[in-house]
Amino acid sequence: MAKQDEINALVERLGTVTDGLRSDIEAIKAEHPEVDLSALEARVAGLEGLDAEYPAAPPQE
Repeated sequence: MAKQDEINALVERLGTVTDGLRSDIEAIKAEHPEVDLSALEARVAGLEGLDAEYPAAPPQE
């Protein structure tokens, strides 16, 4: 089960990173609405898609 725990940890880290990136993007948008962030947002969406594609497995009993 160690490999599954490793994968679950990676999924959790990915979620933390994408949440932080989303927050940073929103702050930049608020401060600089003239900046085109569409490419950055698309990359973050791709990362979020990976999280959705490989969700953490439910705990094993």
